[in-house]
Amino acid sequence: MIREISVNEISDGKRYSARDLVRLGCHGCQGCSDCCRDQGTMIILDPYDVFSLCKALQTDFQSLVRSGLIRIQIVDGISQPGLAVRPYYVFEEQDGRKRPRRMDCCVFLNTEGRCSIHDTRPGICRLFPLARLYENDSFSYILQKDQCSQPDGSKIRIKNWLGIPELARYEDFVLRYHRLLQAIRPSAEEYQDAEYLRKLNFGFLKLFFMTPYHTKEDFYPQYDERVLRIRGI
Repeated sequence: MIREISVNEISDGKRYSARDLVRLGCHGCQGCSDCCRDQGTMIILDPYDVFSLCKALQTDFQSLVRSGLIRIQIVDGISQPGLAVRPYYVFEEQDGRKRPRRMDCCVFLNTEGRCSIHDTRPGICRLFPLARLYENDSFSYILQKDQCSQPDGSKIRIKNWLGIPELARYEDFVLRYHRLLQAIRPSAEEYQDAEYLRKLNFGFLKLFFMTPYHTKEDFYPQYDERVLRIRGI
């Protein structure tokens, strides 16, 4: 998701690599699940996230959508999948009475307030409270300010915090996928062409998400093969 904002406004101003130590440790969250609740924006999924979810849950993308676990939303002009949310209510004191206020939490947050897909959680979830900063045809990690409700934790190396196998291959995929989204993002003129947008978004979803990946095979060659077919969208 594109954010037009100064890096210094949202971070400590530093740029990190996966090898760097950063104060990310949250003591196992100590039962906290604030980052899974009432975030206001959808947790966007990329093809690697969907591949991992389908593999772990032994299902496919279309089934996840039909079951309401994934929903589709237009993000920066492109249809992209994201984790669904479900409502819950908190009671707050108002005018001497306790009144319910609706909030939302991730559909995969269980009744104990823990992530039920933690081992295969999406890349955005793994990053938090980090974010990626894309610049000069590359990206670095930044530490977002005032995001985690348990700040000032222990120092952890970013690659260990992410916990993603073959991180170098994953980072290469992330960068190339970002370039792809940038390349196909509709221009201001194309935004006015409803038929073009329909074909673009359906073709993108079909090629990179709806067509099943072979979960018993390596993800990256399968993704690369689809990129070669991008002109068919």
